[in-house]
Amino acid sequence: MLAQLNPHRPASLPKASVLHQSSSLRQNFVETVPPIVVDANLTHQFKYWNNGVQQGMRYNHELFTHHHSYAPEERLKAYAAGFELTDLGRKVCITVSAKGYSVWCDLHAEQGADSETERAIA
Repeated sequence: MLAQLNPHRPASLPKASVLHQSSSLRQNFVETVPPIVVDANLTHQFKYWNNGVQQGMRYNHELFTHHHSYAPEERLKAYAAGFELTDLGRKVCITVSAKGYSVWCDLHAEQGADSETERAIA
């Protein structure tokens, strides 16, 4: 009966092995989240204080801090930097404009204990 429901499951594998394999695949998928890529016009940039004036960005009710900017011809470098940061467990957003690409990291994860010193000075 199960073979009829799932024709891709080899008949020789026990049910538990299939469930274990699929749950580990789901776990790997959840752990690796690619960077969000958005048009820079859809974001709101601001300044905040953290041991000096820092550049911040808001998109979709989330706050990000500026990591690095790249020229338009350095698209692959921007994407590589974004994926390296996501591999480290960071939430990343890449903004795209005519001026180039900017890589942003989750502001709350970046600041952690210093959140009391953050003040928007837009």
